[in-house]
Amino acid sequence: MRLLQIFEEIVEQSELNEGSKLEVYKQIELEQVPDAIERVDWTGTAVDIAGQLMSTLILKHPLPNANHRTSIGMAQWYLESIETGLSFPDYATESSDWRAWVDEYVAESKRLLTVRRNTTAFALLAEWGCDTVVRKGGIEIALTDHDLDLVRSEAYAHYGSVHAELCTDFLTESAVRSGHDELVSADGIGKAEFVSFLEEAG
Repeated sequence: MRLLQIFEEIVEQSELNEGSKLEVYKQIELEQVPDAIERVDWTGTAVDIAGQLMSTLILKHPLPNANHRTSIGMAQWYLESIETGLSFPDYATESSDWRAWVDEYVAESKRLLTVRRNTTAFALLAEWGCDTVVRKGGIEIALTDHDLDLVRSEAYAHYGSVHAELCTDFLTESAVRSGHDELVSADGIGKAEFVSFLEEAG
C-alpha cells in the first residue's frame, strides 16, 4: 500500500508538472513486491539496506511507469525510519542542483538493467562490430564497458549485484548531500521494525 501511495503521488505530480498523463504500458504487478522484499538482506548499515530495497524493487519492475522514482521513495521511507526528519530534495525538480547527478545515476541504472537482460544479443552485436547501443531515452550503452560473456543466470546475478551497489552509492551520496552523513555508518533496522514504522506513519 505504501508503494502504491508513493506511485500515485509521483503520477499526480508528474501530470501537474508536465500537463499530460504518464504512459501506461503494462498492468501493476503487486505480486512482485513481496518477492522483492524477501530478497533484501535486512542486516547492515542503513544505506546498505536501503540500497538493496531500492535495487530489488527496480529490478522487479512491478509498476507500469516511474519504477525508479517510486523505489527511491520507498528507500527514503526506510532511511527516514532511521533518521526522523530526513528530507531529500525533489529529485525531479528542474531548478534543483541535484538533478544532473541524479539523472546520471538513473541513466546508469537503466544501462545495467538493459545489459542484464540482453547479454547474449549484445555479445553478438559486439562480434558484428557494434560499439554502442542506444536505448529508450537516448541512453547510450558502450558494449566494451560491460562483460557480455555471461549466460543468462550469471548475467542476472552479476548485474543484479552491480545494480545494488549503484543504488547504495546513490543513497550514500544523497544522505551526505542532505547533511545526514550519520546514515552512512548507522545500523539499519529489520523488516518487522520497518513494517511497524510504515504502519505507524499511516
